[in-house]
Amino acid sequence: MRTEGPLTRLALFLPIMAATAAAVWLIGGSAYGVQMNAYVSDLFSRLRERPADSTQQIALVAIDDATLARFGNLPLDRRLVAMALLQVFRGRPAVVAIDIWFPEASNPESDQALTVALQACPQTVLASALVPDDRAAQEPARWLEPLPDFGKLAGSIGHVHADPDVDGVTRQVLLAKSAGGRRHWALSLEALRLYTRHEGPILEDEQTLVVGTHIIPAAKNNQRALLVNFPVGEGAFVRHSLLEVVDGRVLPEQFTGRAVFIGTTAQGAGDSWFTPVSSQGRPMPGVEIHANLLHTMMNDSFLRPLRESSALAAVALTAACVAVLLLSLRGAWLAVALALVAAAVHGAPFLLFVKRQVVAPAFSFSLAFWGPALVGGVFQYLTVWRRYVAADATSRRLRGRMEMVSHEMRSPLTAIQGSGEVISRYPVDEARRKQLGDMISRESQRLAGMVERFLDVERLEAGELQLRRAPVPLRGVVERTLERLQPLAARKEIVMEATINGQPQALGDSELIEFALYNLVSNAIKYSPEGSKVEVLARPNTLLGLAFLEVTDQGTGIATEDQARVFERFYRAEGARQSGQSGLGLGLSIVREIARHHGGSVMLDSVPGRGSKFSLSLPAAEAGASATAGH
Repeated sequence: MRTEGPLTRLALFLPIMAATAAAVWLIGGSAYGVQMNAYVSDLFSRLRERPADSTQQIALVAIDDATLARFGNLPLDRRLVAMALLQVFRGRPAVVAIDIWFPEASNPESDQALTVALQACPQTVLASALVPDDRAAQEPARWLEPLPDFGKLAGSIGHVHADPDVDGVTRQVLLAKSAGGRRHWALSLEALRLYTRHEGPILEDEQTLVVGTHIIPAAKNNQRALLVNFPVGEGAFVRHSLLEVVDGRVLPEQFTGRAVFIGTTAQGAGDSWFTPVSSQGRPMPGVEIHANLLHTMMNDSFLRPLRESSALAAVALTAACVAVLLLSLRGAWLAVALALVAAAVHGAPFLLFVKRQVVAPAFSFSLAFWGPALVGGVFQYLTVWRRYVAADATSRRLRGRMEMVSHEMRSPLTAIQGSGEVISRYPVDEARRKQLGDMISRESQRLAGMVERFLDVERLEAGELQLRRAPVPLRGVVERTLERLQPLAARKEIVMEATINGQPQALGDSELIEFALYNLVSNAIKYSPEGSKVEVLARPNTLLGLAFLEVTDQGTGIATEDQARVFERFYRAEGARQSGQSGLGLGLSIVREIARHHGGSVMLDSVPGRGSKFSLSLPAAEAGASATAGH
């Protein structure tokens, strides 16, 4: 059995690894892969440590359940918002962002109170929102903006839309939204502009926005989307109930220099969204999401997605590293190396997220390791298993051969040993001594022939015998073979007839061709009945460019079920075993190997009870010579 060499295994292994890496990349870029990468990034957000004191720049004034229990359901009376706004501004905050809509007039007293508060508090950002517009089929949404009296008094107006992903989790916010030919920046971005005292409009180019000293990585072709870097844990920001602020239980100094958000946090208010850090299935109020967005921009703690080219290079490098390890290492060293690579592959995305705030596709990286590791491991296992099976089959085959050879050798060895012992230990006359000496000589030759025949088969199959190609006249091969076998045929009174058609010549090794014919004729004689006939025919076939040697006997023939296996090494048909003739089952396998090495073939045509015909085909000398000359 032929085994695969290292280059063959490499030629199979590398395309499999390349296909696996490509599949990993496609899976990572699919909707499923994108979602899984997002889930892993969410996990990183929850696992990292909370930034020390960075959230103290922001405070929340919450319209919570206690506030609604005291002052009634939403919408809250605008006079209460005005009172809270004035109380907050007494502490001189840097900016106040109100996440409450004021698109329509309320009662005059409430609107007047809010107007007065806005006049006193110019560093205030009011909220706008996009709502469906049923009146205009061509415009799917319209702006719901503050009343003009409020809008002209506010420091700015910003939109308050969160933008959940397809799984309902808010990971990013679009910093700009447009409708009806009008664009609004996000509430938090306008708050940042007032907080930094940025004069004039927000500066923008294709990739970034600039507010004061803050350069915000929000690309235009991605709708100015910005990932929110949520601090870990609940209560990340200073929070006071609006009820406490209105009642004067919160000192104004609590808001000094801070960015203050006023909005609804009450349960069931309808303005809550799930985020990467949502715990116990509880969503985060929209006002707190805006506070987190402002915190991200104020501290320049931007989460930057790893560039696609870098991610692709990392996936390819991981797959290549796994492939190299699988090819070059074995056993414990391979396990240790793969464990180190696995630790790096799974740890690097988390370290990038925490230390450099880079959002790497951790799931894709994991696939890049486990996909090639599993596929390559299975490939290596199957390769080793095939080699083991082949080696085991070879071992069993060799054991069988040795058993058969040793069995066949016992007969001549016994004869040699017995004859030698008789000559050395007992007085025998000259005639008896000559008889025993002749027996020792015959059996020694028989034993040497067995060994030589066995070795010839091994050398032929291993390709170790070199053919000496030359034109071989088949007439001479037939005559020499029949002359050598005449004594064997005479003992059984078998007549051998030779027919030579034309002047057939084969291109090949004369000794091997003669050896092959010798095996065919000796087998015919051995298994033919006494007084029968063995015919040998040599003929050319110029149309096919072949020369044929055919041996026909009048023996018992070969059973149909045995005909497919008679050319196997050590196989003996049932009729041959029952004939009482000794043999190793090697002769016909030698003929097949000689024919194969010459580029020819050997065929059997046998009818049980009527004899057999073996046909050995070889390249004709004329056709072979011309073919060789063309090289």
